[in-house]
Amino acid sequence: MGHDIRWMNVTQYLRTRADKQSKQIIFTGERLDAQAVLRLRATLLKRR
Repeated sequence: MGHDIRWMNVTQYLRTRADKQSKQIIFTGERLDAQAVLRLRATLLKRR
């Protein structure tokens, strides 16, 4: 117990970062919880 699952949208990170040449990903993930899933769902549904 006490373990959080964290995630980040790597595709979005790669598209918006300043250093396009680097292959390094700096993980700035957020906690994966119900609120995060709802935010992602809302974002994805807007694209339709």
